[in-house]
Amino acid sequence: MEIERMQAAIRRLQLDLSGLTVLTEAASGPYRPTPVLAALAGARKTYAVTRDSGFGKGTEIVESTLALARACSVAGAVEFLFGDLEAGLREADIVTNLGFVRPIDRAMVARMKPTGVVPYMAEAWEFRPGDVDLDACRERGIPVMGTNESHPGVNTLRACGPLCESMMTRAGVAAKDARVVVISNDPFGPVLVDHLTSAGSIVTLLPRPSPHAIQKADALVMACYRSDRFILGSRGDMTPEQLKSLAPAIRVIQFTGGADAEALNRMDIACFPPEQVPFRRMGRTLAELDPGLVIDLHAAGLKVGEAMAQARRLGLSGQDFVRYVTEHSPAQPMDGGTP
Repeated sequence: MEIERMQAAIRRLQLDLSGLTVLTEAASGPYRPTPVLAALAGARKTYAVTRDSGFGKGTEIVESTLALARACSVAGAVEFLFGDLEAGLREADIVTNLGFVRPIDRAMVARMKPTGVVPYMAEAWEFRPGDVDLDACRERGIPVMGTNESHPGVNTLRACGPLCESMMTRAGVAAKDARVVVISNDPFGPVLVDHLTSAGSIVTLLPRPSPHAIQKADALVMACYRSDRFILGSRGDMTPEQLKSLAPAIRVIQFTGGADAEALNRMDIACFPPEQVPFRRMGRTLAELDPGLVIDLHAAGLKVGEAMAQARRLGLSGQDFVRYVTEHSPAQPMDGGTP
């Protein structure tokens, strides 16, 4: 399954990393294929950063990743790094912002290859400042660009609708005929509304909670990815006490952060997932819906990196650089990301 999905993504995006060196992560589960994907797309070398984490031991991740690389006949193109990233930073043409690589801070940027690039493997509006130091990149002339998840060769943003429906189901709310309020002021909102409406829900999209809408709702979906404060909380736009009074049986779906889950639990308000979702994070990732979506997204991010590296080789900069990369890949300009 993994190999076929990688091959399909490479063909669909015409991903060709020939002659390029990639620095990315080696991780577990649905995130295992990424370094192998880069090697399978022809990368001269892929440096794969790993370490022990709550998801598994670094040695186990290496064994698992190597098994997949051998199955793809690219094991010789993957080199694993534990802690010391010096060789990867010095040689990499493409540095991804994935978990074990980030944060790409000022110290890391200073050690990068002068012609390196950073493809941000998410939409530009999803950028988290702690992931990449854009100021340091700009000062060194290292470009950073986002990934257009609505690009015909990707379409992972559209999958957020089915993911939200799945989360509602797990919370005990069937989409058909459900009255749903979606709280969002970013691109997640319309995507969720379109899907839930097609699934038979009666949906209201609002930038902040409204007592009139919520008192009639079966589910309240929090989808305020860019919020850095509790919209639903003791100091938010609506308190858990107010919510309980308005709709005692409502289910809160934490598609993203923005709700104080601990306060909701204290008020016996059903919340899924039950644990606190951090700001600028999703409550559940697309990997839960379909692990292959991670391959599709990371292939798209690598395609952005490929086009960025090509633009560097052509000596392009500024708007000429942005124009070339967006024409040749599913890239999105990022504010402050292009020197």
